[in-house]
Amino acid sequence: MSGTDYTKTPNLGLFKPIVDADLDQWGTHLNTNADTLDTKFGVGGANGPFVPIAGGSTMTGTLTLSGPPTTNLMAATKNYVDTSVVPPSTTLPGMDGTAAVGIGTTYARADHIHPTDTTLAPKASPVLTGNPQSVTPATADSSTSIATTAFVKAAIASGASIVVSDTPPTPQPNMLWFDSVGCNLYLYYSDPNSSQFINVTNTGGGSVVQVSDTPPSTTIQGSLWWDSTGLQLYCLFNDGNSVQWVPATNQSGLLAEAPQDSQLYARQNSTWQPVPNTTGSVGRSYIHNGLFNVQQRGAGSWGTNGQMTADRWQLGVSGSSLTIAINTQNDPGRAQIGDEACVYVFANAFSGTAGASDFANVAQRIEKVQRLSGKTVIVSFWAAPSVANLKVGVELYQSFGTGGSPSAGIAVGTQAVTLAAVTYTRYSLSFAVPSMAGKTLGTNGDDWTQLAFWFTSGSTLAGRAGNIGVQSGTIWLWGVQLEVAAPGQTAPSPLEKIEVGDDLRHCQRFYQVGSMALTSYQIAGSGFGHSQSLPVTMRAIPTVTSNMTTQTNTSGSAINSVDIGTMRLFGGAATTSSAVIAIGTFTASADL
Repeated sequence: MSGTDYTKTPNLGLFKPIVDADLDQWGTHLNTNADTLDTKFGVGGANGPFVPIAGGSTMTGTLTLSGPPTTNLMAATKNYVDTSVVPPSTTLPGMDGTAAVGIGTTYARADHIHPTDTTLAPKASPVLTGNPQSVTPATADSSTSIATTAFVKAAIASGASIVVSDTPPTPQPNMLWFDSVGCNLYLYYSDPNSSQFINVTNTGGGSVVQVSDTPPSTTIQGSLWWDSTGLQLYCLFNDGNSVQWVPATNQSGLLAEAPQDSQLYARQNSTWQPVPNTTGSVGRSYIHNGLFNVQQRGAGSWGTNGQMTADRWQLGVSGSSLTIAINTQNDPGRAQIGDEACVYVFANAFSGTAGASDFANVAQRIEKVQRLSGKTVIVSFWAAPSVANLKVGVELYQSFGTGGSPSAGIAVGTQAVTLAAVTYTRYSLSFAVPSMAGKTLGTNGDDWTQLAFWFTSGSTLAGRAGNIGVQSGTIWLWGVQLEVAAPGQTAPSPLEKIEVGDDLRHCQRFYQVGSMALTSYQIAGSGFGHSQSLPVTMRAIPTVTSNMTTQTNTSGSAINSVDIGTMRLFGGAATTSSAVIAIGTFTASADL
């Protein structure tokens, strides 16, 4: 800017003189310059370009400093602030964890939010996993504290006892009382208004019952279990000596049906046990002396073909050897059988030879062939071999008797049994016995069905022996039973153990031993006789063998049969007229 005698500075607009300027005008210009400077740099200058030291003014434009501050009150550059001041964090806040001071150089904003920690259970309705643990409260604690398993077990162990009586006992807090008359369970309960026994018997809800076909593994007394197989309710009971499941329902009403195999069953220890069915002879053994308790001929031994051994059992042998004896059973054998009623066993020691017609067996003939004809029978027996895998052939044979023109005998069939174990084992076999329809019986009344045990056999009788071959060893038998099977029955009934006296009477129908004695005064040369009834009527007029042990004043005395029920002792003539004594024993056989 310039005038006629001056120019102005570009920033403050101060007057500058030019050459040859009018001196009269410069006084004015100098005054003006002084006012301008005073205005621009004076304290509180409103229009000055500088900021007053006391403040109160606003700077404009860009303020550039020469460098960062070196003392506390120096002005700071933008770069100093950017590099020195901590910025806010740009990451999300962490979840709860282990407390730590931290080493981060950032800060969180005031409105930051922590996320929910899904690894921790919320306060409201937490669902815990794993094995959460807590402090175990005292046993007497009845607060809302958490009950640990230790607390529960201690509470159960100290648990409530039940008083059983027909009248209410002296009450105590939380006492349990079982009314033995009304069969209800009561709890003594107290509230702010009253104290009383209240009925806690399940009347429509209540105790949880575990349903399964096997007993649960729980050991908590009083637990209930419903046997889904036996249809029986049980309660776990501890009597101080043992823990066991005991029936908790009336066993006469809620039992499962017995097996549907036509066998007769009885309930024992919550299971169905087969029992002999005496209806129509089903389940009754047709074998006499199957336990070998009857020994009218002694205990043996026997070894001759056709010889009768233990009552009703006949020895058969040819070529081979067979020795039969009755042995006293030992404790291990009884334990294997599981029945202490086994007193004697039937020992069959055999040595087989290879001749075509050689054999060894033992058999019993059952009177009257029609008793078993047309029926299915089950043969069962216990056997133990001297060595494993000996075989025994079990045969049924029908004979239609002798006299007249009877039909020929029929080999019903033979089944071979391998005695794999040397211990006593029960074996059973079923046979379908042919009908005797169209058959002719002999006139002598001696028809029978035979049960035979074959021990060795050559080729001629191999079929009847069950193809067991030639073998040697000993086989002990006990508990032989032959029963008529009920429809559908395949398993043998429990062994029928006939009372020894009854079994003896059965055997005496076929063989008896006895004695007779006579004492009298006789005239010299006169004879005498005496009759005596038998204890059991025999099957037929027996063959009698007598043995006179004493004959005084006489000779030629003997015992014979009068009929099937009477024996007679008769004597020869008296030697002198005096007392006569005749004493003797006899055997009477009507064996088939």
